[in-house]
Amino acid sequence: MDVENVDSRGYPLASQPEWYYPESFGGVNCHQLGEIAPDCLHAKYVFGDGEVATLAIFRAGLERGCAEHDKTVVMLPPDPAVADLTEALRATEEHAAALDARQLIECRFFGPCGQTWLATAK
Repeated sequence: MDVENVDSRGYPLASQPEWYYPESFGGVNCHQLGEIAPDCLHAKYVFGDGEVATLAIFRAGLERGCAEHDKTVVMLPPDPAVADLTEALRATEEHAAALDARQLIECRFFGPCGQTWLATAK
């Protein structure tokens, strides 16, 4: 982080660092298109109550998908134990790497895992 872009308390004035997991979707690169395309696993610090920085891990997935493909957030406490951080990253990385980008896109456009499309196709 650029030290010149922080306020008197040390908080960033502009954007914050964000980390992306390149092995999301088995390493397949998906263009970021807002809510249309799936988001890869990423993490960043967010500021909550009292302006305490908390690590937020955004699970790979869709803005509005089925339970398996929905993008959820894992919030870690300000000073997580190493074991908690390691476990959270292991679980979210395994999930992200196992996801199939094509299945995510079909889930997004045809309803949760194609349920809407399948119901109307009969």
